[in-house]
Parts: sequence; structure tokens; C-alpha cells
Amino acid sequence: MNSITNLLKAYSNNQKAQDAIRLIEHTSSSVFLTGKAGTGKSTLLNVLTKSLTKKHIVLAPTELAALQVGGENIHSFFGFEWRAYLPDDKGIPPLPPTTIQLLDEIELIIIDEISMVRCDLMNAIDLALRANLRSNLPFGGKQLMMIGDLYQLPPIIDERDKEAVSLLRTNYTSRYFFSAKAFEGDFKYQIVELSKVYRQRDKKFISLLNAIRVNQLDRNHLELLNERFGVKGGLSTNFKITLASTNAVIKQLNEENLAAIDAPLVTFHADEAGNFANVGSAYPTDKELSIKVGAQVMFVKDDEEGRWTNGTIGRVAEIFEDQVLVEIKVAKTMEVVAVKQYTWHKYIYEWNHETETVEHKTVGSFTQLPIKLAWGITIHKSQGQTFDHVIINLGRKAFATGQTYVALSRCTSFKGITLKRPIHPEDIFVDKRITRFLEAQKQYRADKNSYMTMLEHTERSIQQQHLIISSLEATAVGQQRETKKLVQTLVDQSKKIDWLSTDLEAAKNNLKENETKLGQALSDLAEHEQELANAVGSKGIYQIALVVLAIICLYLLFS
Repeated sequence: MNSITNLLKAYSNNQKAQDAIRLIEHTSSSVFLTGKAGTGKSTLLNVLTKSLTKKHIVLAPTELAALQVGGENIHSFFGFEWRAYLPDDKGIPPLPPTTIQLLDEIELIIIDEISMVRCDLMNAIDLALRANLRSNLPFGGKQLMMIGDLYQLPPIIDERDKEAVSLLRTNYTSRYFFSAKAFEGDFKYQIVELSKVYRQRDKKFISLLNAIRVNQLDRNHLELLNERFGVKGGLSTNFKITLASTNAVIKQLNEENLAAIDAPLVTFHADEAGNFANVGSAYPTDKELSIKVGAQVMFVKDDEEGRWTNGTIGRVAEIFEDQVLVEIKVAKTMEVVAVKQYTWHKYIYEWNHETETVEHKTVGSFTQLPIKLAWGITIHKSQGQTFDHVIINLGRKAFATGQTYVALSRCTSFKGITLKRPIHPEDIFVDKRITRFLEAQKQYRADKNSYMTMLEHTERSIQQQHLIISSLEATAVGQQRETKKLVQTLVDQSKKIDWLSTDLEAAKNNLKENETKLGQALSDLAEHEQELANAVGSKGIYQIALVVLAIICLYLLFS
């Protein structure tokens, strides 16, 4: 049993996930894998990349996102500058021969966090692949797997960059990846939307989040949501994390809480090597990590032993020179775990000619404790995280589409949410271009499904007609065989009749000869009778002689 078979078995209760796996592994069709928050998109990506038989690479729009999935940043892989790109941009850089060789060999390109990939960057990817692979096909003919949720945080545009803003507004219909000119041609892809929610279990809470996601809240939804305004305590006051809109709010919150702890400040210095930091890159945690006993921290990396996951909240219990002890909640009990430094590696992809495989080449590393101060985190950086208890601070108002939805959907339960202020209708909004795009795709899929249903019905009818024709042909063949047998029998009988006719004719001739002989014998008998009668002159002797002659005649007749 291979890895893909095992993976399909593991997702036996999730048909949509199985559909995505089969499309990627068994077809050349490109796929947009989407789904609500908490439906396991990141988990599926993680297990899928370990099971695929296809040669592939994983790309992401930021250094930090690439680091999380063990892939490479889009800009660094293609050598792109951090600027806006025209639909027919002439400044696409040629790739080095080693990268072209790699692209020639791979079958699949996976792009994570596709919702944060701008239209012009997506278009630049298409131009780069066409040019460097010398192909007229969209994306150089490569299969794409794009992963993300358009209803979550959008691509970032620096409004201060007037030239970039003008270029994008003039040449593209929206900032989102689907507005790339590459999608206006023959490029077709399947959309698979994961629907099974793993993060939350409360159906009422899930229904509320779904309504917020697509901006279909009614008054009852809003009243229910605002029940969490100003709530004290909740399920537990332990390890609550604040989600806020801006870095400034979070920075101030973490600094104030750290300063309020009456304990020595200890700073851990990161060890950075090679080409780890680039323009636009982000470190997984602080290079100079200052903590105190009692500080609330968040893990930024899964533990290889499974004691914590990325996003687990804890409290520093003790600090040593080479490690710290952190108190975390495991199941329903509190445990203290030893945390040592972890090394993140920055990779680039290379093609190994000897093994004919895609390999990671380490070009930089960053070693630090896998924790960061976590009384608060920005909503933007919380995307993909899961928390048991959150305090949501939207400031004066939400300023980005999907921002409120992302903040609320980070929490595992409705009772784990505390609102710093009531949620207003204007805090929940969705870019209409996303709605139009997804509705158009749904209609396309509905029309396609209807067409496919009709096509399948027609194919079944044709198959049935073929079966009937095959049955009739088989019957005709059988009848032909029976007819041949009858004809052969008639031929054989005719031959037998000919043989019998010949025998009968011979018998007739023999009979004529025997009749002639008999006539001659009777004539001779008559002569002998007369001679005998004359000679013997006695009646008794005469009769005896007649009997003897009759016997002789019969013998001659049938001999």
C-alpha cells in the first residue's frame, strides 16, 4: 500500500479532501484548494507533500509563510523585484540554467497562501514560466495547486506607493490572484472547497462564523456575537491572547505586560548564518528575545515530540542559560516542558541529476528559542493559528476585508471569545469582486456538472445501445453458426442420398441380372421337369424332384 493510498484512507471521512488528493496525484488538472477557516488546508498540504509521487516544489508569498511550509519564497525563487508588474511586463528576469533544469523536471507547483498573492505577481509567475520554459501554454504547461481562502486577509498593497497603486488599478480588475491576465485565456482549473471544520465543534458557532465569512449576518447573529462584549473570565482567564489590527497596539501591549512583571529580564540572542534574511523576509521570532519568568509566550514551531504545536500558549516558569521551562496546558492539566533552541533552515530548490529528485539546499539558518511574547499578536499574523481564548481588539473599525472573520475564527469555541468593543455591521464586509468571482465559478461548476450529468446520461444510453447491438450481433453470430450446421447437415444428408441412390441402382442392376438368371433357371427347370417326368414316370418321384429344383432356384436367386 503506497503513501497516497494511505493518505486517502486517512481522509476516508472527508470526500472533498480525497477529491483534491486524487486530482493532484492522478490528473494533470490544476486545483484551487479553498475552504473555511479550520477546515485543515494547511494540514492537508503538509501530509500531501510527504506522500506525492509527483516531483513538486512549494512556494509562498512571504519568507515566513515559506518557512512554515518548508518551501521557498516566490520572489526569491523567480528572482523577482519587490515591485508591481505589468500584464506584459518586459522586465521578467531570465532564470539561471539550474533553475530552468529544475522547472523542466518538476510536474507540480504548489502555491500556499494564494489569497495573499497579488494579481500582478501571479501574472509575473506565468510570464516567467512561459519565457524560461519556452512554452506558449499558461504557466509553462505546469500543473498548479493553489491553496488559500479568499474570504480571509487580502494581498497587501502599500497605499503610499502611488506608482504601484496606479499601475494595479489601471491594468487589473482587482488585487486578487484570479485577476491575473493568465486566467483570461485557456487556463482551466478545478475548485475544491473543504467543508469539514476541525477547529470548532459547536454547530451554532460554526454557523455564525459562516455567516460572518460571506457577510450574511442578520440582527440575531449580531446580537449573539455581541454577547461576548466585555465578558470577564469566560471558560478560563489563563493564557488569553489579544488579537489586534496593528503592530503598534500589539508592541505596546507586550512591552507593558512584560514591564509589569517584577523579575529579571533575560535576553536570548539568535544565531543567524548564511543568507537567511532577505528584503521582505521575516524572522519566526525575535532576534533579541527578551523574557521574564511569568511572561506569556506562544510557540512558533511544532514540537517534534508532539508536546506542543505552533500557536500553543504558555507561561515561562524558569529560565536557564540554554533552555527555558514553560508551563502549558496539556489536555485538562498543566505541565511544565523544557524548551531548547531550535534551528530554522532557509532552503532553495535544486535538481539532483544523479538521483533525479528535487532536493532542498540550505542557504541560511536561524537558531533561537521557538517562542515569542504573546499577550498579543496581530490579526494578520494570527492567520492559520488556533487559540482557546482570545480577546479581540478591532480598534475604531476593521479596515480590511476578512479581518473580523479571521480574528473570530481563530478561537476554538464561542465562549472562548472576549470582545473589547461591540461588533458593528461595518466591521464585517467582503470585497464584492471575491463574491462575484466565486459565484461565477460556482455557476460554471453547476453548468459543467449539469453538462457532465447530461453527457454521462448520453454516454450511458450509448453504452446501453452498444450492449443491445452487441447482444444482437452475438445472437446473429449464433444463428449463423446454427445455419451453417444445418447446411452442413443437409449437404451430408444429400451425399448420403447420392450414395444410397448409387447403391440402389446397383441393386436394381443386380436384381435384373438375377431375374434373368432366374428366368433361365426356370426355363432349364421346366426342361428338366419334363425330362424327369418322362424318365421317372412316377408322380411321387416327380414331386420330390420339384422340391429339389425349387430349393436350387431359391439358392441361385439369393446367392
